[in-house]
Amino acid sequence: MGPSLLPLLARRLLKKYRPTTHFSDLGRSLGDELLTPTRIYACEVVDILKSDIDVKALMHITSDGFLNLLRVASPTGYVIHSLPELHPIFKIIEREANVTIEEMYRVFNMGIGFCLVVSHRGNHVTRAQETLKRHNVERYEIGRTVSDPEKAVVIEPVHLVGKDGRFRKRR
Repeated sequence: MGPSLLPLLARRLLKKYRPTTHFSDLGRSLGDELLTPTRIYACEVVDILKSDIDVKALMHITSDGFLNLLRVASPTGYVIHSLPELHPIFKIIEREANVTIEEMYRVFNMGIGFCLVVSHRGNHVTRAQETLKRHNVERYEIGRTVSDPEKAVVIEPVHLVGKDGRFRKRR
């Protein structure tokens, strides 16, 4: 886990707690959780790029969260149809710091540290997943690209639409 901005922002949001505060949701202290190292994906990504897997885009989901998907220079939007179980630290931050779900998805990666956009033609997705599995990386097929001149990210599980630097509830 360990997204890069999580410790700094979480410390600010949770400043009423000491690092030794134990959260049963985490099964350990807040300090131990916030000191969990960030996963670096360089080796896995290099292996995928050296193969003939048709990679369309790569992006870290840090700082601006899922809005980073919109940095791709094409009229592309994204529909996120599934996400892994939310890590307890995000639930704690949302609850204890009273952060809206829109702000949580704008600021945090919500457990998705890196995204690969891979062609669905042929067996490119399967091969990318096999490469990641060999590197012991948790991997999920979380969504799909869509043609979208307005460029938006739709996160279906939480009913959000993101564009123009923020998320809003989906109507």
